Amino acid sequence: MFFPCNPSTMSIHHHKFYQMAQDPKWAAEVCMIGFRCLAHRINGRIDLWTRDRMRITAPLPELRRQIKDMIPEKTILDGVLFGEGRKDHYFVFDIPELKGKGAGVLRQRQALLRTLYHGQTLIQIAEQFDNHYRLWSDVRLMPKVNGIILKYLESNYLISYNRQKITHHWIKITP
Repeated sequence: MFFPCNPSTMSIHHHKFYQMAQDPKWAAEVCMIGFRCLAHRINGRIDLWTRDRMRITAPLPELRRQIKDMIPEKTILDGVLFGEGRKDHYFVFDIPELKGKGAGVLRQRQALLRTLYHGQTLIQIAEQFDNHYRLWSDVRLMPKVNGIILKYLESNYLISYNRQKITHHWIKITP
């Protein structure tokens, strides 16, 4: 079992943000406020694990069923668990493993993720945007949003056992 790493952080005013915004190898995604966690499907069971290696024991039966319907055995999703009203939702932004094997670079993983998603009501799939500036101006006004994440589309999924490990292929921009 493995756990996700932390993204690097950067200011919107940093000179590299401008460079990345012009580079087609970088995409931007909304960064939701919630508990970042991995959803594992092993032996027909769905387990949710936080970045601190804590198993989320809340029942969440409908969400677990929708995840189980979405992914095959030995598959892992990376996302954010957040509450909306009386229901918890899972905002999925990556699929580090599919059927027990690495799922390739981010561009390939995003394509795989979209083929598995079939409109589950409690699951949202992160959209990628080319216009980083426009996304930045939009998300600052959205509730439950913590900023944007810039992602290098040719990056492999980074596995980290050290919570403080950061990656320069995922960069978080916060207000």
